[in-house]
Amino acid sequence: MINYIKCIIIKHIYIYKFILINFINAEWAIDRVKIKYIYLDMVTYNKSAGRFYEKNDFMVVRTKLKHYNIENNLYDAYVFIWYVSG
Repeated sequence: MINYIKCIIIKHIYIYKFILINFINAEWAIDRVKIKYIYLDMVTYNKSAGRFYEKNDFMVVRTKLKHYNIENNLYDAYVFIWYVSG
């Protein structure tokens, strides 16, 4: 049974915003596959994305140390979660 969705990397915030808003508003999809929550990892230096997620009711639930290797530099990641039922 699928009870979560892990978001893929989308570099353009406007595309992600469109997908996220339309997905959250698609109640039929959430009911159909019994999604309980949506979670995603985000590199900690991406402050604008963090504000966007928090504005859309995502919460930081943990920090993964040295999670991303970007051009041979290690970066931490925040794990955000949005519970469907609130």
